[in-house]
Amino acid sequence: MFLATLSILRYRKKDLMINFGLNRLRAAFIVSILAVASACSITRETSIPSSSLTPTQLVQVERTATPVFVMTATSTVSSSRAASPTLTLTPTPSPTLSLLNTLPHGQFVVYSAVDNYPAMSFYVVSMDGVLQGRLATGRLSSDATLSSNGKQVAFSTVINLGSPVTLLILDLDQNTFTEAPVEPGCRDPSWAPDGIKLAFTCKGINMLSFQNETTVSIVSPPPEPGSGVHSPEWSPDGKWIAYYIEDSLHHSDGPYFVDASCLSDPLTCNNKTFRFANLAGVLEWSPDSQHLAIAPTKATDNLIRIFDVQSGEVIRELEIWDLGLVTSMAWSPDGKWIAYKQSGTSEIFLIMAEGGQPIRLYEDNTTEDQQVVFWLTIP
Repeated sequence: MFLATLSILRYRKKDLMINFGLNRLRAAFIVSILAVASACSITRETSIPSSSLTPTQLVQVERTATPVFVMTATSTVSSSRAASPTLTLTPTPSPTLSLLNTLPHGQFVVYSAVDNYPAMSFYVVSMDGVLQGRLATGRLSSDATLSSNGKQVAFSTVINLGSPVTLLILDLDQNTFTEAPVEPGCRDPSWAPDGIKLAFTCKGINMLSFQNETTVSIVSPPPEPGSGVHSPEWSPDGKWIAYYIEDSLHHSDGPYFVDASCLSDPLTCNNKTFRFANLAGVLEWSPDSQHLAIAPTKATDNLIRIFDVQSGEVIRELEIWDLGLVTSMAWSPDGKWIAYKQSGTSEIFLIMAEGGQPIRLYEDNTTEDQQVVFWLTIP
């Protein structure tokens, strides 16, 4: 069975906010625990053009219409990962535990944005372009991945100035942050479909099992100085982990696939990898694992290409507007839509995976560096 294709943008959605946060944090004057209050309402307005989703309309939304939970540090992060969770989520005054409890049934796009530096928030937008509220806030990052049950979000961040990058798990039901039991400096998390394993980058590609809190190496980094691997992406069916190889000049090659069946004997994983294709961009698996969407990294390329995983061939090209590079992208759980963000705008777009014109879903002019992180489904 032949598989082929891709190479990813260095500053893709999993690296953009981490690098952004690290640079800004080093320049910060205040070294303290972060608590972002939601007492002030920010009314925003967005227009939604005529589309199959919704007629043209103006929508005004209060950011704090629903309770906001703030990530605050309760103690200095230790290098030991055996310690109890060092972070808690402090709610603003409200009897409601979570925005999840107030959302109607349906699919929602979740995007990250810097709204009160260095704080970042996750915002939820419904398919009719209405901002539903803020899901969480704190030193989050767009390096975020949602578990298959829709309850846990893994992401990497810097908690305190001068501390290394840390992997955190946000429990959306309990509204708590827990430090993942891995060494400092790890990033690029990706949940396995079973919800008990997490692939991530830490020198090489590694896997954490939450059953016994053990970590094993899956793919070793290249031997050349300055090179490495990054951005693992677990396929929804659990059969493959896609990742990228980067040379010392920060040129990405891939994606490469590793056969996840090797996890029963991780020492064999390095021998069960192959290159899929050569197209730099942001990669997203389709929900059925049969296709890959690859967004371009060239400013002159305004196509999102859909690859067939079995044949390695491009089966469809989705034309998007010439507004800048695609910096983040997420495929809807029902497989019908791809949400994406481009570098030259503060808008979140939708496009049908089967083809069609882009749709402006939502525009956020009140925050910085918006990135699509994942979709939520409320049954």
